[in-house]
Amino acid sequence: MYPESDNLSDYLVSDTVVDWQTPAIRQKAIELTQMLADEVAKARSLYEWVRDAIPHSNDADLDILTCTASEVLHHGTGICFAKSHLLAALLRAVNIPAGFCYQLLRLNPPVDNMLVLHGFNAIYLATLQRWVRLDARGNTNGINAQFSVEKEQLAFATDPLAGELMYEAIFAAPVSSVVNRLQRYKTRSELWLDLPQSVASREDAFSEGFEFFPAPIAALPKADVPIEGITAYLSQSDSHQIVFMHFEKDVRLPEHSHAAQVGFVLDGKIELTVDEVTTVYTKGARYHIQAGALHSAQIFAGYADITFFNEPSRYKKLHGMQA
Repeated sequence: MYPESDNLSDYLVSDTVVDWQTPAIRQKAIELTQMLADEVAKARSLYEWVRDAIPHSNDADLDILTCTASEVLHHGTGICFAKSHLLAALLRAVNIPAGFCYQLLRLNPPVDNMLVLHGFNAIYLATLQRWVRLDARGNTNGINAQFSVEKEQLAFATDPLAGELMYEAIFAAPVSSVVNRLQRYKTRSELWLDLPQSVASREDAFSEGFEFFPAPIAALPKADVPIEGITAYLSQSDSHQIVFMHFEKDVRLPEHSHAAQVGFVLDGKIELTVDEVTTVYTKGARYHIQAGALHSAQIFAGYADITFFNEPSRYKKLHGMQA
């Protein structure tokens, strides 16, 4: 693991999410550490309190959605990301640098193998002169995360063969792909339909100079798709088209029909209604729309897919379009 910044002061910042300078956060941090002399003991006390006293909202079957450290403390609950925000705030309040770490894990194997982001913390212990990763999501259902400066004991191991991975960077602030979702939705059940699947945010994806697709695809002709905020590349044959699409903005497509269409979702979420039946598709999913089937869609910003159209003229190269 490695810090994204070499400046430890970046891991002590109080901001709108890690709002440790709010009176309630500072008071709780003092309450939990005032009788402890060394930083390791303080860190252990704060970690174990967040892990054990603040239930994970999903484990507790609570539909409230919290984001900022002060919200988590006030409501007494949060999902993994929110709990990591609270732990970082409490640690920073007692001058222990704290950052943010992420894993890409299967949501609920083997029932649901969709890969989603999981968040936890890393802290810098000056007495040891090194970073230590800690996961305060809560020990339920066989999870056994512990505070350890000798052998790392997180909540979840990663399985690379299943596509899981550990992001080795220690971020100084929560990644925007997480914060944006926590602030966009009102309930946990809403968020569960659009869990973050990458540390890259939708806003990052459309920042200046960013290209979602690699160079060989970005070198294809652009497709003239009559939708604002879309980048689309066209691979043309005599009998069909393959279109690589990435959406910057939420888009509502009205009901329509055309030749058969098959889509492979690369990122984000689409709610597809075919013959009055709505299905949600996220990263890794595939959909098939039969020729002539009436369908509409709600596409969310950040969505990307590869779409096969079983007709050669669904879209034209930029500056020409088939209605």
